[in-house]
Amino acid sequence: MATVTGRSFFAGDGRLADALPDGVVVVDAAGTIVSVNARLAEMTGYAEDDLLGRSIDHLVPTDRRASHTVQRGTFSAHPRVRPMGTELDVVCQRSDGSFFPADIALSPVVLDGETCVVATVRDATERRAIDKARLEAEERFRLLVESASGLAIFMLDTEGRVSSWNIGAQRLKGYERDEIIGQPFSVFCTPQDLASHKPQRLLAEAAVTGRTEDFGWRVRKDGSRYQATVSITASIDSDGRLRGFTKIIRDNSTALQARDDVERLHLFEQREHLGRDLHDGVIQSLFAVGMSLQGLLSRVSDPTAVEPLQQAVSALDDTITELRAFIFGLGTELSAAEVRHELDRLADGVRSRSGTEVTVVIDPAALTVLGNRGRDLLLVAREAMSNVERHSRASSCILSLRLGAGNTVELVVQDDGRGFDPSAPSGGLGLNNARSRAREIGAHYIVDSSPAGTTVILRVPLAE
Repeated sequence: MATVTGRSFFAGDGRLADALPDGVVVVDAAGTIVSVNARLAEMTGYAEDDLLGRSIDHLVPTDRRASHTVQRGTFSAHPRVRPMGTELDVVCQRSDGSFFPADIALSPVVLDGETCVVATVRDATERRAIDKARLEAEERFRLLVESASGLAIFMLDTEGRVSSWNIGAQRLKGYERDEIIGQPFSVFCTPQDLASHKPQRLLAEAAVTGRTEDFGWRVRKDGSRYQATVSITASIDSDGRLRGFTKIIRDNSTALQARDDVERLHLFEQREHLGRDLHDGVIQSLFAVGMSLQGLLSRVSDPTAVEPLQQAVSALDDTITELRAFIFGLGTELSAAEVRHELDRLADGVRSRSGTEVTVVIDPAALTVLGNRGRDLLLVAREAMSNVERHSRASSCILSLRLGAGNTVELVVQDDGRGFDPSAPSGGLGLNNARSRAREIGAHYIVDSSPAGTTVILRVPLAE
């Protein structure tokens, strides 16, 4: 039978204790080392014989020996099995004075009538390093989640219920932490997605593949919608069991708006380039042709040739007017002040060229709420005033802009001219263009004409 002296405690075939991956040391009631195995000697840098008969405190750093003596006395008073993994901050001292962190399991044992303690010692350097790296990674992730105010980052349990909530999620979705924890993440989905069981499909896909992404509409607490990119990642424990999900949501509204802004600016640049080409090239060429035809008129004596030439000059003038209106329509949005200025300039042009007395009546409130509809409204006004100038033979005209019924703005052009049949094919390209433009912006275009005069009304609905 093994005794409690020297290495004989570990005696036996093959010295099984020396084959153990952990160090083993036996200490008697006085705290004296009575046996060690080869692994313990290797870990501490001592020869096995050098440790026998020494106090166990010899393996404890100097600054911890006093507290270790107290702890050893407490354990001796109430001996029990203490397994590893108690997360105690234990440090062992090597023969060269260096230290290494250790996990130690204690087991009381009676040998030859004396109560001893068998301590199993495991070098915890690698485990502590792994734990430290894990804690640092978790802390970095926590700080990232808490600081990522532009992202909604939160956890779901295995059933898809919200189990954590960051400030980004609160700002994006509008829910306070206390009111959303425990709620199913399906509350963020649209009725259409709920009807198609999309939330359940996303979780199932993430659980099988580890991760899934989705792009689409999501719903805030107040019911408003936004377009988002959603990433759902399954969280798997060391045994391969599903612990839950991490969900990251990025609001794409700003990015989409920025992209739309860039595309719109690019479109404006293309329009301006096209407008310059038309104005500096096509219109100038047409104007030159018109001047040449007018020069021919003064030298033509045949009455049968004069009228066709005059018609050609008039047709060129109409074409130039249409082109200028088209170029005007290629521009950017106008402010309220710019809309007012253009309406006044339009009226002044008709007065000076035709002698028609034009009265302009503008309600400032209508200008204020017109928003981005100003340019479309001006194009219709230009066409209506052009008809007054060229065809109506009116002595007076009223050009007005006012608030209309049913959340609308009304442009009204009313003259006392000879009138025309709006349904006739001779209504002209300009009239048809005005009608088409009204349809494009969802407006109502009304023409009421009689021998006593013509009234054109453009009724533009405003955004709710």
